[in-house]
Amino acid sequence: MKRISLLGIFALFISVMLAGCGGSSAQGPDNPAQAQAIQKHLTDNFGSSGLTTSWFPHIGAVSVKGNTVIVQTDLPSAAEAARGICSGTSSYVFSNENSSAGLENVQVLGANGEVLINRRGIGDSCS
Repeated sequence: MKRISLLGIFALFISVMLAGCGGSSAQGPDNPAQAQAIQKHLTDNFGSSGLTTSWFPHIGAVSVKGNTVIVQTDLPSAAEAARGICSGTSSYVFSNENSSAGLENVQVLGANGEVLINRRGIGDSCS
């Protein structure tokens, strides 16, 4: 009996580890309206003509899946630009005016879909 339980726990551990490798593991329903509002926030605050940050041009698509904002980029690896994108996105997610939106996490994905930054909650950082 103990052997079956240990095998079950091991199988669960392996499946969780495999799910964490590669792309986003965010779960829940998509929210295109919220994603569009976040994209607008990023554009208005960090991508305005003449006032564009160095990291803004690296942003591709923005999506919301459950309580996670996912920002697809053209970045080959985690770099200062990925941290800037995470911080800019977090300025929307963790603002007082959006606290009722139910958003808790920010993921910045690289050009190949791998997670470069995975901020889990307001107490976590963009690193």
